[in-house]
Amino acid sequence: MLTFMVSFSINAQELNLPKNPKKGEQYMYCVSSLNGETLWRKTLINPTQKTVKKIQFQLIFLGYKVVETGVLDVQTKKQLKVFNENNNLGSYEQILYDSQKLMKKLYKKKKKISRKTI
Repeated sequence: MLTFMVSFSINAQELNLPKNPKKGEQYMYCVSSLNGETLWRKTLINPTQKTVKKIQFQLIFLGYKVVETGVLDVQTKKQLKVFNENNNLGSYEQILYDSQKLMKKLYKKKKKISRKTI
């Protein structure tokens, strides 16, 4: 048991954080089960108001029903869960690091397409 704990803590320290986390933001790893598979996901645990507004704006632009408040409230968490499930990221109501990356990519892609149609 001790060997496992030491091994896990050593490996846990090797896990990469986002390149430039914003001041005050912290990430942790959460586990979830999707389709019987256990998934570990890097999760933002205390997002800044600016980060939450950005996520809400991107969700709105991608067609999710969210009000841009800057607060990680119930309606935002529900839509984050839907977004994460729709994109095979697990059943999470939190802002995942992978969610942020994918949302940004989809936002830019849709924005580029919408510019071409104007």
